[in-house]
Amino acid sequence: MQYWAEANFYRLPKLAAEKYLYMIGDDDLLKQGALSRIVGELRREPDYLIVNYDVYDAALERCVKANKLRVTDNQDSVDPMKCLQYMDGSAMSFLSGWAARREFFNAISEERYRYFAQWGMSIQADRYFGIWRFPKGKLLATPCLKTRQNTDFNDDNFFSWFLHGSAEVFRYAQGEGVLPKEGIRRRKAILLRGYALQRIRYERRKGTFKRQATYSMLRADYGELWSFWLLCVPTMFVPGLGTALTVARRLLGRKDD
Repeated sequence: MQYWAEANFYRLPKLAAEKYLYMIGDDDLLKQGALSRIVGELRREPDYLIVNYDVYDAALERCVKANKLRVTDNQDSVDPMKCLQYMDGSAMSFLSGWAARREFFNAISEERYRYFAQWGMSIQADRYFGIWRFPKGKLLATPCLKTRQNTDFNDDNFFSWFLHGSAEVFRYAQGEGVLPKEGIRRRKAILLRGYALQRIRYERRKGTFKRQATYSMLRADYGELWSFWLLCVPTMFVPGLGTALTVARRLLGRKDD
């Protein structure tokens, strides 16, 4: 196995001897009292615990998004689909957001873990399978972590890494019976509205948008959704539609859910 970060993520659960495991990224900070809250919840013996977090700037000085999961009360769940109501693609991939039974990790094979690593999606894929096999979960509403805003995607890889990589995970999860087709449609719609549209506008403003390549990729992965054709395609090809599309999203944004 190569020495990429995912290799460590995969090996650690195999080396751990205790019942529960919590991996924290090297640039995430626990808030005061957070560890005692996490340990206290784990004493109740859930299969997994989702740890809420605040997103900060690169210096971890200015909060840019408080309460990332947008919850005010702790949530119990024995249904994977309920868990996914709170977790978008970025949250599913957040290493420090999950404390769980040792067996919850490495729910996919090492071969698949390595495969999804090419898009940085090993954690996301593993968590979908983890919550399916170990459904007794809890979401800890009070943010326990300060994490940096994601700046890993440069102008050349955002669509191929995050959006195409997520679509690869969805295809595998559906094929294995972990995510139903309608559940995948909802996940894809969230990614399009929450991430793709913003990124298209950003790259167009910068003059770095690769229109044809992005269109072909997104069409192959998300072309079954009306929001791709009515929101993403006009944003890619027609100038000056920002305000109109914002209104359209607000009026029609729930149709894919």
